[in-house]
Amino acid sequence: MISRSGKYIVKMFLNGTVRKITIDDHLPVSNSGGARQFLCSYSSVGDELWVSLFEKAYMKLHGGREPAPRRART
Repeated sequence: MISRSGKYIVKMFLNGTVRKITIDDHLPVSNSGGARQFLCSYSSVGDELWVSLFEKAYMKLHGGREPAPRRART
């Protein structure tokens, strides 16, 4: 479900403990060559944001600010 406020709360587990991570919907995008492309993980289905939001929450939970290594699209 798309949040009108741009705010999401993602529930994850770390060492057996539930963590609620609050993130926004600002995602890194490249504008090179006139075409926008995500600089993070993303779904091959155009209207799905969950992959990118989950990665952002994961990075926040583990203290990272740089994008995770590139993986195959889901």
